[in-house]
Amino acid sequence: MKLSSADSRRLKDLRRLKAHIREAPAHVCSNSFVSAVLQFQLDNEITKLVGREVIPDKSQSQNGHYWNTASGRYEMDQNIPIQGTIATERRRKTAKSLIWKKQKPKTFLDKVLSCLRLFFLDAPLFLLFLLVVLSTILQSYYTGYIMPYIDAANWADNDAIRLRDEFTYYARECDERDVTTSSLQDVTLSPNASVDEVVDTLMLHGMTVLPNVLEMGTHYTHQKNKVAKGLITKLRKYILKRNLELSDDEAIPLDGAKNRWSFGIHANEDPSVAKVLEHIGNNQMLKASLESLLGEDPAVAEITSITVAPGADAQGWHADVKPFGSSVKYAGTFTHSYSIFLPLQDVTSAMGATEVCPGTHYCADDDLWDVCVNRGFQAAKDGTVWKSGDGLIMNQKMWHRGSAYEFGNGDGPYRVVFIVTFISRPNPGVDNRQLAHGTYFHVHGSMYGHTFKDLKNASVSMAYPFSLLRSMGVWKPPNANWGWDWASVASLRISNSENGYHYDDLEDFVDYHPLATLLPSFLHGSVTHYGGWEVYFFETIKNVKIFVLMAYAVFFVAVFSLTLFLNVVEGGKRNLLRSFFFRVVFIHIMITFFGCLAWSRIQKTQFAMSVDSDTILAQPFLPEPKAGKGSTTSILDHAVSEELGPTTFPRRDDILFGKRHDSKHIGFYLNFLNYHPGNMSWREILEMNHELYHSYSKLPSVFQNQIVSFLEREVKSSGRMLRQDDYGYWTILSEADIKKEVRKGLRIGTETLLSCLDKEVAILAASVRDGRFMRPYNAMKKVSKKRIQDLGRKLVDPILAQSNRKRNQRTKMFKIITSTPQIPSKAENVSKRQPLRQPNFDTNNFMLDDIVYANYRGVDYWMPARLIYKEYRNYGIVEFFYGYGRYAHGGGERSSVVISKLRQYEGLKEGDKVALVQNDCNRCPMSFLHGTILKMHPDQTCEVAFESGEIEAGLRTDDLALRAE
Repeated sequence: MKLSSADSRRLKDLRRLKAHIREAPAHVCSNSFVSAVLQFQLDNEITKLVGREVIPDKSQSQNGHYWNTASGRYEMDQNIPIQGTIATERRRKTAKSLIWKKQKPKTFLDKVLSCLRLFFLDAPLFLLFLLVVLSTILQSYYTGYIMPYIDAANWADNDAIRLRDEFTYYARECDERDVTTSSLQDVTLSPNASVDEVVDTLMLHGMTVLPNVLEMGTHYTHQKNKVAKGLITKLRKYILKRNLELSDDEAIPLDGAKNRWSFGIHANEDPSVAKVLEHIGNNQMLKASLESLLGEDPAVAEITSITVAPGADAQGWHADVKPFGSSVKYAGTFTHSYSIFLPLQDVTSAMGATEVCPGTHYCADDDLWDVCVNRGFQAAKDGTVWKSGDGLIMNQKMWHRGSAYEFGNGDGPYRVVFIVTFISRPNPGVDNRQLAHGTYFHVHGSMYGHTFKDLKNASVSMAYPFSLLRSMGVWKPPNANWGWDWASVASLRISNSENGYHYDDLEDFVDYHPLATLLPSFLHGSVTHYGGWEVYFFETIKNVKIFVLMAYAVFFVAVFSLTLFLNVVEGGKRNLLRSFFFRVVFIHIMITFFGCLAWSRIQKTQFAMSVDSDTILAQPFLPEPKAGKGSTTSILDHAVSEELGPTTFPRRDDILFGKRHDSKHIGFYLNFLNYHPGNMSWREILEMNHELYHSYSKLPSVFQNQIVSFLEREVKSSGRMLRQDDYGYWTILSEADIKKEVRKGLRIGTETLLSCLDKEVAILAASVRDGRFMRPYNAMKKVSKKRIQDLGRKLVDPILAQSNRKRNQRTKMFKIITSTPQIPSKAENVSKRQPLRQPNFDTNNFMLDDIVYANYRGVDYWMPARLIYKEYRNYGIVEFFYGYGRYAHGGGERSSVVISKLRQYEGLKEGDKVALVQNDCNRCPMSFLHGTILKMHPDQTCEVAFESGEIEAGLRTDDLALRAE
């Protein structure tokens, strides 16, 4: 075929260029391999023009390289010997390596086919294998860590029998005397209040009002305080707008739901939310107070709002944390938490300001309605206004409620409150406390896992998508701390079937939750009463893994079969099998490597290591050893312990010396017993007499003995001194032990260096006695415990013994003073300030609502009762607790009594002769089973050995009569 003139000219140019390259000197084209490539490309162009293929002759190849049309690649002529300099040898090796990489240029069709292979073969294979690895890691994490975590957190099974070994206080039942104040002024602090004042008020009353919380977090200037007011207004408008858009899943159920709305807020769903949180995070007073109570950088457990419209009814009195599983009775098992309520407008009494019942955070009652109705009060009381931005900080164990919004014409402003809740952040393997029962924390799904530190820059540290990763417990910034992530919170709720994780909730989750509806029905685990959520998640993860593994296997076989078929069709020219092998190996090695790396990181986390070492959520105290084999722990412990008196159940007027609050992990709660009513009175007396006692140090010992004797009488007249043993039981101190404690208290005082040292010794002793890692080493624990006790005695006893010899020589001169004791003036003031009952108590001094022992049905059995009516001195009416409990007013049996025949209620103790009332029906004759109390428990139950030889545990003390023997 004849070429056109243009093609002819182009053919001549190509041939001229080829000759020029071939004849070019070495300094122009020093790389013979490149020269050969260029010549080949020119030959191809020439071939297209002349219509024939050009095959380079081996004799014309340079440096032994030529194009082999049969194999479709550059090859080296092995017949040409390797010669030349070192540079030539290096070029030869480089060229040889390029021979395998440099392929024939791909056509457009080849590129299209490569893209199709990437998207439809390689990418799905990569994703499926990645899912296989991820599902394997998830299954291993769930079975190896989450399920043991759920088992360790369980305390509700078998009627919460585990908790009987974990008492730190006692099941304190309260009445109106336990409400610490009815004055709003007592709990409202000035803006200049110190951190100690804030903490002391919260510990005593369970609440405080801190003015200008948002303004105090704006860095001091008046102009910025105006900005804070503007933010409050913006946040209020946003919350009111969101209330109109709430879905059923977003809305938080409330008591008294009519005209009330609540929902969990994300920190960055509106700029005003993040700004207000940043103001809270920059409030140094709030930060220091919460860290003193909860520990460093407490976790953010809840960010919500509550809106109340005119016409809303009053809520029922309640505590957010239920007493059955809270830090009131079990401070070493459950965390304590605080919420701050910030009104976003001024609130008056008519707008339904929050009602509070101070002091009830120490109560273990299930119902304090009558007490709080009579003694509770609003945060806007007697015409006062709860100002916008003033924070009401509240212990979640304190009883409170939202009062009714009784606005006159029904069109008043909505009351909007912004709420943030804080809790001690988790420290797995070290601090074994878990979330208290009832702390549901209605928080936005991506707001778990954050801490107070994150509030300082909430617009960045709590923003999407990192907040979601933080919430799931997957990732956090390197300089941040973990809060309570969703996986941990959900596991704790599942473990004890708490609100939101009952069987009915599981059915609703499977049927309606968006995440559950994404999965096909055949992948869901079984929904049964027996297994519940734990089994459902286990089987679902297992089904997903099996499904992904099967899908991967099927797809892998399909891709391999297709590759094999194409390779056979092409006759192996492009080695498709080898290419497939290299790609598959690369994909699997890369994904497996990163999967192993991720699993290694998981195993090295503090959470995983605490699970592996069996210290996660471990019991905080050693359980009481059982009689029989394996009780060597009991022998070693009692070998170094003091002689203990009979066990009893504490009363509010008793002075308690505890052991189970001696831990720095529980924050300021290590001083919990200082706020027990009997201990508060005791500490006041010590403060008044501490300096006076030391002022007599250079005088004969008789002067100090007078003070000691006076305080002993005060103790005996007001209550008892009780000491907690190693297993949580409260024991009555003997007179000799009372004298020792009185002398020790007078010597070290309450807020002195010696008292601080004494507390540190107690913490050391507790860490040895209850330390998880010391438990297997009984001999070591015995020695360490004895040495720490010796250290404690050396802090006080040698100092008390100083100069005793010299003073005793002069004691005889002052016998007359001993025979006529004189009470120090300060101690007299104490006695006048707080009149205390004497041992020979005058029954005419009984008051209404006093607890007494009354003769039951005219027989020689005395049962606890409440005096509900008194006719001056002669007659009265009592209501027995039997069958109804101590605070079930109007339910118990009533009886007319002679006042002079009543006995002062002193409580039961180990060794008392008692009788159990037997009454099978209303008309059946009543009988009594005689027995003796073996042990009194802190939950107001006891063990009784009956005369028949049977031993029964769990008997309530109110159902026992004291025998007149």
